[in-house]
Amino acid sequence: MTMTHWHTRLEPWLARVDRAAQQVARWYFTATCRPISAQERDQALASAAVDLFAIAPCQPPDLDALLGGRREAHLHWPSTYEMLDPETRSRLARFERVQEVHLYALRRAPRTAKGALIVVHGWGTGAHFWTSREFALRQLGAEANMDVYTYVLPFHAERCPRQAPMSGALFPSLDLALTNATLCQCVAELRGIVQALAAQGSPVALLGTSLGGYLSALVAACEPALSLVVPVATPASLAEALLDMAGAKGGARLRACGYDPTLIRSAWGWHSPLNFQPLPAWDRRLMVRWSADAVVPEPLARPLWEHWQRPRRLTFAGAHHHLTHLERCAFAAAVAQWLRERL
Repeated sequence: MTMTHWHTRLEPWLARVDRAAQQVARWYFTATCRPISAQERDQALASAAVDLFAIAPCQPPDLDALLGGRREAHLHWPSTYEMLDPETRSRLARFERVQEVHLYALRRAPRTAKGALIVVHGWGTGAHFWTSREFALRQLGAEANMDVYTYVLPFHAERCPRQAPMSGALFPSLDLALTNATLCQCVAELRGIVQALAAQGSPVALLGTSLGGYLSALVAACEPALSLVVPVATPASLAEALLDMAGAKGGARLRACGYDPTLIRSAWGWHSPLNFQPLPAWDRRLMVRWSADAVVPEPLARPLWEHWQRPRRLTFAGAHHHLTHLERCAFAAAVAQWLRERL
């Protein structure tokens, strides 16, 4: 997209917002970092023995029945996902709220929508008010003529347990095994929602930002019912994103606690989208970046674009944090047009 001179002049200030947010994240990760035990290290490595294609979808209940004719609703139901590792399963059982799926629905008039769009927020957010604003969901849904469903990640917003100091504090986290298991849960729940919506006969698109974009890329690799995918500000590797965020000082603290780069890459490397091929056709993949993104800068984002054979990629004025998105409405209009042309 074409950015104005005014937008260009603001970019250094927008990047400062991102760097400030990164400093807070870096402080949290290093402040809560504790020496990893031999058992935890073994569990982290064992948790990487996952076959993405073997993660069974968690089928939701009848969404139309839950909606009951409403065009806008907050839906929730118990997740049917069960972690295979009994140790991780028992630890997860201590956290209330995580095993309750939350989905916000914003539907068009009956029988008028041309498809369904699932939206997945990024790390540390998830409150529907902010997600709706970040993606300009009403504009996006109206201009694309699609029903919009917003999925809430585990350990975020309504799914954040009382033991967590803030939304997203425990996913992803330095509990490498729990992060892997929760990521599998997200894939299972999203696959089930995609299949349920696709069964209604309309195309299904998946749009996610940051951590949500990372998950959208994984679902695009293993769910045949998904028609279109739009990762926004998405890193190609969660392991590399963590190491980049930690920086020199944070990295030294991680290594002192036993979280060396080799361990992190070994535990989290399996789920990098670079290991898989997306199922949607080349012209049904769209990627989006923000011009001053300092959280997922070009070196972290570009490898996924290259791996996906350079599909269309849009750039808008703004940084990673949603409050810095200067072209939010232009983003919604461009993505809606792209979706509409493919429905």
